[in-house]
Amino acid sequence: MKLHEILKIPSIELIEPDFESLVSTQYTDEILLETGSEAIIVVNEQDWPILLALKNGDCWRGSVFILRPPVVDLVDKFEYIGGEAFKIETETVMKAVREYYMDKMCAIVPAAIEDFSSPRADDVVELINEVWGPSNGEMCIDCGCGSGMGAVVLRRLGYSPVCYDNDPSLLCLGIETGRLRKEETACIDARYASFYAPRCRYGLALMAGSISTYTSHIWKDILEELTKLCQQVLVTVESKKEAELIKEWIVDKSVEIKENTKDGFYDRWVCIIS
Repeated sequence: MKLHEILKIPSIELIEPDFESLVSTQYTDEILLETGSEAIIVVNEQDWPILLALKNGDCWRGSVFILRPPVVDLVDKFEYIGGEAFKIETETVMKAVREYYMDKMCAIVPAAIEDFSSPRADDVVELINEVWGPSNGEMCIDCGCGSGMGAVVLRRLGYSPVCYDNDPSLLCLGIETGRLRKEETACIDARYASFYAPRCRYGLALMAGSISTYTSHIWKDILEELTKLCQQVLVTVESKKEAELIKEWIVDKSVEIKENTKDGFYDRWVCIIS
């Protein structure tokens, strides 16, 4: 459901310009400086404020506090202006917020060239099924989701993916083709994923690489973040050398390296982290 539909208003503009900005406290100050004739406040299942919206003329502007702490001044501003309060689960609002920013991004970013391989998807389904087995709706992080290969295979096995990548054109391709769903997807820097993504049992990173001398520090940060978020992580890489590097990086968990002979390139080597 769209954010404005949840709030029962015609439309809304969030003051944070993109999803990554939701952690910045500068936008708390900005919404507090806004004027309005009517207000909406959303509290979550713990009665914690997670969104404030103000009406000025015919326009609604809002700010989201799921990824940064609210301040008592938000409640004071709502009570001073007056309006309606909603109690909505955090995840419901978060899905609507992800959709809002993906709508915004896809309106201006052209999609990348198609890169999906059905045979590879079949092989990855078999790999994940062998390592984790099927699921009944359990959440799984899809790190570096690209255009949605991981999301497709996770859904086929019954998982509920939460996807992120920092390539807008690939994300837009995934949305355009239906492999990615807007409410499940965010454009972020994966090195800081723990600020944005939920903690859950499973995490996936398909084709993490190429990991070279010049990029190893980036991939180290990305995969450390993923293992911070998830209890069990599956990473695929092209070479044994890359897999062994990952094993060196992850010092606080068990890492098993396996060769996947069914794939000749993308997912040839598998790191199973638990």
